Amino acid sequence: MVGLNVSTLRDTGDDAQADIKLGLAAGLEAGCRLSEYIGGSAGIIYSRQGCKVNPVTDSGTYQLDYLNFPFLFNLYLTDELSFNIGVQAGFNLKARMEVDTSSYGMKGDVGIDMKDGVNDWYFSLPIGVSFAAENGLSLDLRYSWGLSEVEKDQMTLMGKTIKNTSNRGRHSLVMLTLGYRFEL
Repeated sequence: MVGLNVSTLRDTGDDAQADIKLGLAAGLEAGCRLSEYIGGSAGIIYSRQGCKVNPVTDSGTYQLDYLNFPFLFNLYLTDELSFNIGVQAGFNLKARMEVDTSSYGMKGDVGIDMKDGVNDWYFSLPIGVSFAAENGLSLDLRYSWGLSEVEKDQMTLMGKTIKNTSNRGRHSLVMLTLGYRFEL
């Protein structure tokens, strides 16, 4: 499967406004049908998440790359159409803030490694619908509601420990993917 994410962070609790960011999603899912109406699936999906931020003085992009592991319960409404709900764990691979420096009279963006300030794992509740055509092509649309906070309560930046006094954000993600299903 390969597709597009539309993501942001909610519950940030500070002056920064978290706007949506587009990203790539690609991975594999395996599923089985337990009866005519019930099935399950599990997968591994590389996902570029994050948000665009627009605090009072700076603007930039919060780039968060994850390996997500969805475990879904599938309710088949027809042979082709299913409603899916489950749990998902995500392991952080990369956390980076790209800051626009034009407000300081400089050209280009400055990248700041934020991995030390981001939790290694996050958990969410995915819910969505899937359509699988007879020829094997599948289309999946799901929303993932983040349960755990993205950022840690403190981080080290340029050798200094910084306490995070605001809310630490939770993922909010819509993923649309196109895939190919085949029977083993």
